[in-house]
Amino acid sequence: MPPPSPRTSESVNDRRNPTTLLIGVAIAVATMVVIAAGDERGLIGAVGVAVTGESGWPAILWMLAAAGLGHGIGLLIGPTSAESGGRRLRDWALGVAALLALDLGLGWVGIGTNRAFVTTMSLGLAAVGVWSLRDWRPTAPGIALPAAIPIGTMLLAAASVPGWLWETEFGGYDALSYHLQLPREWWLAGAIVETPHNAYGYLPNGVEAAFLHLNTLVGDPTAAAQSCQLLAALLVLAAAFGTGELAASLMGTDREAARSDAGRLGFVALLATPWVIVVGSLAYDEPAVLLLGTAAFTTVLGLRDSTAGWRLGLVLGLLLGGAMLLQWPLGQLSDMVDRRWILGGASIIAGVAAVYAAAETAAGPRLYAAAFVFGGFCLSQYSLVVALIHDHLRPAE
Repeated sequence: MPPPSPRTSESVNDRRNPTTLLIGVAIAVATMVVIAAGDERGLIGAVGVAVTGESGWPAILWMLAAAGLGHGIGLLIGPTSAESGGRRLRDWALGVAALLALDLGLGWVGIGTNRAFVTTMSLGLAAVGVWSLRDWRPTAPGIALPAAIPIGTMLLAAASVPGWLWETEFGGYDALSYHLQLPREWWLAGAIVETPHNAYGYLPNGVEAAFLHLNTLVGDPTAAAQSCQLLAALLVLAAAFGTGELAASLMGTDREAARSDAGRLGFVALLATPWVIVVGSLAYDEPAVLLLGTAAFTTVLGLRDSTAGWRLGLVLGLLLGGAMLLQWPLGQLSDMVDRRWILGGASIIAGVAAVYAAAETAAGPRLYAAAFVFGGFCLSQYSLVVALIHDHLRPAE
């Protein structure tokens, strides 16, 4: 019988020795207690830990629901050449993107504020998510153990009442003015509605639709504010795992120990960035962008062994080329037809192209065509949204 591979040996040892993982959790909790002690403006000591637990369940439920949805999409797409960690990251990121889109659609039609429906849907998807993670076992943090300190800092800040932290963000002005305000108004209105008094309401607002989802789960937008911030923190943690997978993919070596160390260092590097701690503790869009970005690059790098480099470059070039070539005709058409119809149609076409491209297992003419269509109809939407916003502004504004 051949000896076990280094990967198998390390995996077994990691599963049998959870001590360092528990130490990491203890360090994160201790960090929350020590940082908060004696600060009269925010949370004090163990209260911060308690609020994290109390306000964290809607965010955890949302992430598990995204995992369940992503598991279903992953089964439809099929396996990739990437290792299990890369496949799990891909599926979870697809689930996050799909649940953002689903929340947006449900919010538009008014179902997204029905608490019974949203809770039932979330629990069902979360159950699938838990089942999809049945074979996952946490590995020992190793050299990633120091990340427990920024994780504790970020969680404490996310559990704090919004509006007084981070002077660099003007006390979370953006979060209070539209990231949290828009979902509050939508929840009170019973659906995602136009907000002529708030120009940001005319942006796509996918993450804000997720915040509406949490508002509906909790039943009170004010009480759900910390839950929204904790969702941002969980997305940053997922993005940190994605950064680790990306770093391991960039190693390009068969030495499992080196790949593992690169992954752990990538995990620490993202969480050790002060800007990440700030945006990961505020109800911002950036955490979702970080997660989806790292997952996309990891997936592309995972294809390099089975796909020629020039083919991958052609796909990326067609994404950008489609945006450049279709931006003018879409803009011209939006000047003649209600821009919202153009945005809706472009979103549907881009979504169909994305699903079609994801189903392609090899680079070829069909994938190139799908990449061109997706790039043209998706990446052109920013200029259309800006034009729509200016349609509702006076020249002086």
